[in-house]
Amino acid sequence: MAGRLGQTHTDAAGRFAFTLSPGSHDLSVQAIGFRPRLLQGIQVGSGDTTPVTVVMEPAPVRLREIVVTPSTFGILQPEDLSRVQTLTREQVRSQPHFGRTSIAR
Repeated sequence: MAGRLGQTHTDAAGRFAFTLSPGSHDLSVQAIGFRPRLLQGIQVGSGDTTPVTVVMEPAPVRLREIVVTPSTFGILQPEDLSRVQTLTREQVRSQPHFGRTSIAR
């Protein structure tokens, strides 16, 4: 909220909530890849829930160049083979991030 009454983050669906005193409030919204928005004069009543919809306008973001250099980091060395673990099909399926992938077929 403008005026530093508080700040918050949205959930995955973009929802947010504040507890505010009754009156008029301004809302400043910022997100990477979008133009900042300022909504002024949002009226909040005593004990009311005031829904606010914020439509964000996309804005290009310039990023600095990234250089990727190949390396051997992460490649198994012969001395590492003693640390390899073999998983059964059921062990792979029971992992939350593997259960729906083709690796378990």
